[in-house]
Amino acid sequence: MIESFRSIRDLLSQIFRKSRRRESLAKSAAIFAGGNISSLLLRSFAGLVVARFVEPATLGLFNSFGLAVGYSRWGQLGVVNGFKRELPFHIGKGQTERARELAATAQVWALFTGGVVALGLGVVALWQLLCGRLDLTAGWLTYAAQGFIIFYAQNYLDATYRTLSEFSRLAVVKIAESVVSLIATVFVSLFGFYGLCLRLLAMETTSLALLWRWRPLRVRPRWSTADFKHLIKIGLPIYVTAQIYFLWGVVDSNLVLVFGGTKQLGLYSLAGIVNSTFVMIPLSLTQVLFPAMTQRFGRTGKIRDLYRMAGAPALLVFLVMIPLVVMAWLLIPPAVRWLIPKYVGGIAAAQWTLVTALVMSFAPVNNIFNIIRRNDLYLIAIAAGIAVYAATLFLLTRSGIYLAAFPQAMAAGKLTFILIGHYIITRLNIKSDIPEGPVALDADPNLQ
Repeated sequence: MIESFRSIRDLLSQIFRKSRRRESLAKSAAIFAGGNISSLLLRSFAGLVVARFVEPATLGLFNSFGLAVGYSRWGQLGVVNGFKRELPFHIGKGQTERARELAATAQVWALFTGGVVALGLGVVALWQLLCGRLDLTAGWLTYAAQGFIIFYAQNYLDATYRTLSEFSRLAVVKIAESVVSLIATVFVSLFGFYGLCLRLLAMETTSLALLWRWRPLRVRPRWSTADFKHLIKIGLPIYVTAQIYFLWGVVDSNLVLVFGGTKQLGLYSLAGIVNSTFVMIPLSLTQVLFPAMTQRFGRTGKIRDLYRMAGAPALLVFLVMIPLVVMAWLLIPPAVRWLIPKYVGGIAAAQWTLVTALVMSFAPVNNIFNIIRRNDLYLIAIAAGIAVYAATLFLLTRSGIYLAAFPQAMAAGKLTFILIGHYIITRLNIKSDIPEGPVALDADPNLQ
């Protein structure tokens, strides 16, 4: 009788602990998503305010400096992507010291690449100063500082935030940066182009200061060629896959420009705003789940554990998204006609973008490809989605180009991408014979 009672007590205790972990995960994902959405809304409003104070040509000149920083991201060679995967993985295996060694090397590389970018753009700024162009000097110097901060803070420091409680702090960082971006529009109203420089510097330094102040992993930079090669081996496939997926969206916008012209692309920006807002919900869950799933895989080595961790939260997000999507579908037309009537032509495209966002509720499951290092199979799912997107767009536009055809084709492509990805993962789960790994005695309890 006593033994039976103890068994029931232990079972109830286990269920309670699992329930608490799910609640903690959902809470952290909700806080992170709320922070991201709030940050996005604040930035969007700040962008509208900025547009009132500067001419499009001035804003275009300022944004053009950022292209160099964007292309320089390829210089990190996937090291940060590898670090994001390896840090929780080794913590899950109980190899805390190994995780710290990789962090030390990743930090050196982040400081080095950020420094190279800053130095290169600084040289360009010096050249512009010698040519007497103070505005161009200020622009290049501003983006030189941003280049360093992106590589060190937004890449390396951001990657060290891996527990559920730390994602709450990341949400605070994003909101704080967006609040500063709104307040700093005062600089733009007073100083024009130079105000844009001051505003960007204020935003980036705020992010750097907070990420540094709350950094959870405090290690000294230390170089190891072997660890560097290891991080590239792990991270470069992840990075390349992510860039190919990113180019899918870029090509979609380019096709709108080619077939519809600049006006249609402008109208399509409404769909972009809607997509960015609603996709933020599953994207936030993906970011919160990745380190937790990676640590679990380090502990158990079982794909089925990963599928369970991602499947239930993804289904919950899908159910939450349904009423939000329906409500947005109904509210977008009157809201656009009232607030921005010039963009009425983009209403249908914006509505169909909601379908894509709903489909992407199940995207967190795709974390598994990066965790088990099967990016080759991930590329198959992406390629299938792109192929269906292209075929659907061709069929829809045979009788003529219309803007809503692009998000309709994208919805079909993303649905294919998700379904193929889930099918491949299911097959991997069935055939998996990965042996169980050691249990981490010192692993973070927030992620177990």
